[in-house]
Amino acid sequence: MDEGEAFDTQWTPEAKQAYVACADELIEALRTHVAANIRRTGRQKELGPYVDSAETLVTVAHAFEDAEFNWCGSFPLGLGAEDDLELDDEDEEEVPEGRMLSVFRRWDLDILDEAAVIAAGRAAYLRAWPDDTEEDASLRVQDVEMAASEIIHADGIDALGSTEGLEAERGATTIVQHGKPARPLFRRKSDVGPDAGPAADDRPAGGGGERQRGDLVQRPPEQPA
Repeated sequence: MDEGEAFDTQWTPEAKQAYVACADELIEALRTHVAANIRRTGRQKELGPYVDSAETLVTVAHAFEDAEFNWCGSFPLGLGAEDDLELDDEDEEEVPEGRMLSVFRRWDLDILDEAAVIAAGRAAYLRAWPDDTEEDASLRVQDVEMAASEIIHADGIDALGSTEGLEAERGATTIVQHGKPARPLFRRKSDVGPDAGPAADDRPAGGGGERQRGDLVQRPPEQPA
């Protein structure tokens, strides 16, 4: 639609009628959404209907905004303000080189018992949200990924190394001072876990493309008992 076509509907009886109809739909959708939302008590089973109601509200709001633009050329809700977000991104202050330190950490863990991991995740959820119920925990944690997320939230990432059903296989840490090349630090399997402590046994990757022992690409040798 070119600029001329965009203004063809403004101040027309058809646009006015459509605008009023969309306004009525938005008011009704808002009332329905609020009426349903104020009955919630914080249970996980209430989240699905809430999301459906919110999605309906957003859809109706977009239709209302389009109808108002067709009637008078205004965007009252600013639902399509992507340009404003881009301007905000451009205004962000750049971090001076060497003034920021980033630490990237990766663990690979074998899943030995999926049910045990999920049970640990549900227990972690209840530790973080003691007023919630076992039903809430079951609805929230239904797979290993969400279980790991709840364990990290309740007990910190190191807790994964001692979670029943998981076994730490290998890990790597990369420390980057901005403005300098990244230097990966690698750990052996025995160094990965909640009691591993500081990266005292980490070794920087060598030059010439050589792989270091403990590199994520190759399995580190088993340590003698």
